[in-house]
Amino acid sequence: MRKLAFLFCLVFLCRSVSSAVPYAAKVNGAIIPLDTFETALIVAKNTLTAQNSLDPESAEGRFILATTQRSILDDMINQELIHQQAEKMNIQVTTADVTEEIARLRSGFPSQELFEETLAQEHINSEELAAGVRARLVSEKIKKLLARKSAVSDKELSGFLKNNQELFPEEQGDSDEARKYLIRKKENEIFDRWFAKIRSAAKIEINPDLLAGDDLVAPPGDDQPLPDKTISNGRV
Repeated sequence: MRKLAFLFCLVFLCRSVSSAVPYAAKVNGAIIPLDTFETALIVAKNTLTAQNSLDPESAEGRFILATTQRSILDDMINQELIHQQAEKMNIQVTTADVTEEIARLRSGFPSQELFEETLAQEHINSEELAAGVRARLVSEKIKKLLARKSAVSDKELSGFLKNNQELFPEEQGDSDEARKYLIRKKENEIFDRWFAKIRSAAKIEINPDLLAGDDLVAPPGDDQPLPDKTISNGRV
């Protein structure tokens, strides 16, 4: 279930289109269409209102929606940057890769019916699911390529196990799982540093109309802590 939820933020992926199309943002010349962004925002608003009883007219509601809007656009920009870098690195994900991963996700549900019900509740069709899976697999392949020369030494593993016995008790033979955990951690750290450089060097232009309302929405007062209701790319 958690792995499927991760895909929800990848459903509304942006691709290069004609510069004549109204844009939400331009990323190194590639267009994130305004209608794609607005569709994701509508889904986000409807989901927040339905699941969290959000009042979009309240100060808190306006702040949550403004934060969600920025989060959606930021995620779309990041996905376009990753797409561009994947093309440069000749990263490829086949249809068979996508099919296999969807089958693995499906195996985490008690039945096909429940799997399909979950997708329907999140307004995700089969094409969108495949697109989200493909985008995540591309990111994973980039991570592994960047970290291909990185390894976890026996000394690192031993120290980690010693300091995390509650998570990986030695008597349960969890050293392999601990090593996998450390490898994933290294891959994520390397990817994050790499992507920060990619993002900082990118030429990003955001539609000024989308920024105009940012200063109009103030967060609730200190006595009204903001609940964790923001959505990324249209999904909780």
